[in-house]
Amino acid sequence: MIHFRSVFLTMLMILLVDNAAVMADAEKKSELELKITEPQLDNSDVEWEGNFFGFYPRISRRATRFAKNISPEDKNWLLKNLKHKDRTAICHLLLIEYWGPPAAEGEIKHSLSAWYGLTAELQASGEIRYDEADREKLFKLWTKVLSDPKNRFKHGKGVLLDPFKRKTKKQSNDQ
Repeated sequence: MIHFRSVFLTMLMILLVDNAAVMADAEKKSELELKITEPQLDNSDVEWEGNFFGFYPRISRRATRFAKNISPEDKNWLLKNLKHKDRTAICHLLLIEYWGPPAAEGEIKHSLSAWYGLTAELQASGEIRYDEADREKLFKLWTKVLSDPKNRFKHGKGVLLDPFKRKTKKQSNDQ
């Protein structure tokens, strides 16, 4: 009877350990598959809000989840899809969110109708139209910015500058 009980407990432990190992392997595999497959993001993940100062973009929850887990390897996907007409806006905004604005590099300025080089026009139908010429310009700009080894924004390690921080004048002791 004791022999049967010990065999039964041993078999039960083997099954439990094996089941845990299979579950852990399945989780790793699903994480790997999520990274290997392309993200299901497009320009519909960008919502534009307008006010007196111009347009302001907001990204969807799905895009926010992607941005939180973005890796330096994802920059290739983002760069490649800057040329895709249905993904230009989301890729540009994710690049800005992760690596910082390209305007910091002195290439493109932010204005009321353009978001760091991405021109968005609100149509009468309520749709947003993006300037096709921006795709190539943004691709060249981001390729240049991200390939620069001295770029402080590379791989999300840069610190964005505070535009409202004013330099204080040094007081002279001439008085």
